[in-house]
Amino acid sequence: MSSIYNENIQGNLSTSRDITAGGHLNVRGNSVFGHNVVIKGWLDAKNIKGPCKGLYASLDALKEAYPRPMPGWYALVGNTLPADVYRSDGGEWVATGEQGGEVNLYLDQLEEDVANLDDDVKDIQEFIADGVLLGSSVTFNTTANTVTLTFKMKKPDGTEAPFTVNVPIVTRQTAGMMTASDKQTLINLDATVWPVTVTMSASPDIVEVGVSTKVTLTWEIERRGAEVSDESEVTLNGEEKHSTMEEITINENSPKTLSYTLTAVYDNVTGSATKQIHVVYPTYFGSVQADWTPTETSVKSLTKLLQTSRASTQTGISTSNGKIAYCYPASFGKLISIKDGNGYEVIDSYTLWTVNVGGVNYNCYLLTTPVTSSGVTQIYK
Repeated sequence: MSSIYNENIQGNLSTSRDITAGGHLNVRGNSVFGHNVVIKGWLDAKNIKGPCKGLYASLDALKEAYPRPMPGWYALVGNTLPADVYRSDGGEWVATGEQGGEVNLYLDQLEEDVANLDDDVKDIQEFIADGVLLGSSVTFNTTANTVTLTFKMKKPDGTEAPFTVNVPIVTRQTAGMMTASDKQTLINLDATVWPVTVTMSASPDIVEVGVSTKVTLTWEIERRGAEVSDESEVTLNGEEKHSTMEEITINENSPKTLSYTLTAVYDNVTGSATKQIHVVYPTYFGSVQADWTPTETSVKSLTKLLQTSRASTQTGISTSNGKIAYCYPASFGKLISIKDGNGYEVIDSYTLWTVNVGGVNYNCYLLTTPVTSSGVTQIYK
């Protein structure tokens, strides 16, 4: 039995039930819809009838798109909104001299969020009204986008359970209302999380009084784990620098400590580091003969050391029926301890002498009894 399909309807078609078309629908005449139209796919329409014809970069672009405007039409000309308003007048586009147009903000999701938040608030109010909200139980946990409020609730069976509400954050920054104070606060916060780190070194960092010495200062600047030395604004003791090193000459006639501060600014964040150069009188140390006595000449014949205190550790000392001498500026104070490599106290084995070297008083500790030894360690404090 064959089926017959009538694909040609010459008269009117009226139906009171649903129509489902599984294939394509091609309507060559006009269509009138008395109720809502829902399109679940893309709407591809060459022309959509409406009074506003959109935003165009220039009047020529508008005329090219709509050369013969119909009565009631208007359009906007400009690069952004609001823009110049043009209307149809006698089949031509005519400027009104006014500006218009606005960005539409769809509040559907916002209204839904507010409604959900309102439900949460009502739930909390019910908990409070029933007396099940435990006192001092509210905690806050903030992220970049939300604040989470957690409450402790007592259930009818006596057990406790947390109740959580997530509240979206709208900041002045995201709302476009940030003040200068707010901006500075964010800069300070960013500087705390990602500071500018300045590392500076000096070679040498201890120099001798009265001796002209070249000291090389070098530095490195980092932020967010990357080196930014070349991109930073750098000053050394207030003087602008355009490199990662500076060579200075020091020649002081008395002991002192010189400070060099490097300040770096990168991306509005400032970091700094200070390096100290110590100018000192020399310290002297060495193995001497059994009949050696401390004088200005004999002290200067010892090995010269540059150090900032009397504390010193000397290793690998060898003597052959000789003594050990340790002489330093008296301004460092007297020794309180001398220990050997095994940690034994041997300060009583030394005799303290006072001698003037170059006009400076020195404390000179000299081993009292000559000894023969090899690889000895002496720890002076």
